[in-house]
Amino acid sequence: MSETASATFDEIKVLVVDKPKNLKALIDAALLTNPSSIGTVLADINRRGSIGSTEIAPDFFLPHVVTDAVPRIQLVLGTSDTTTWLVVLMPTNATPGNKKAVSVLMRRLAYDDDIAALRSFHTTEQFQHYLSKLATPERNQR
Repeated sequence: MSETASATFDEIKVLVVDKPKNLKALIDAALLTNPSSIGTVLADINRRGSIGSTEIAPDFFLPHVVTDAVPRIQLVLGTSDTTTWLVVLMPTNATPGNKKAVSVLMRRLAYDDDIAALRSFHTTEQFQHYLSKLATPERNQR
């Protein structure tokens, strides 16, 4: 019997940027300790966006990219006056448990109430609390 990885957000860096001006402001915040990678990551995200839209709900965007510019998965959430972005930066060596946690979050984005909840977060603590509830299996049953 194979052991499956459990979903955990413990090792994932989570950040909320209140009222970002644009997507670049979120990337700047995510790569604060590695500013030389900002241009590359932004170009990768834009290239990914040119392949297909990252808009998953009206004015809610999910730009995501696999990059070695980050040592661990980063989730950066920001809502401007009209737009919400949830940026996912995933290193190539992300652990199975962390990948599973991101997968759990992505499945929740199919529900309007979860999208509304994410739009309402103004602090990192609010986002972390939401994610901690997602890590419990009973929360993911719909």
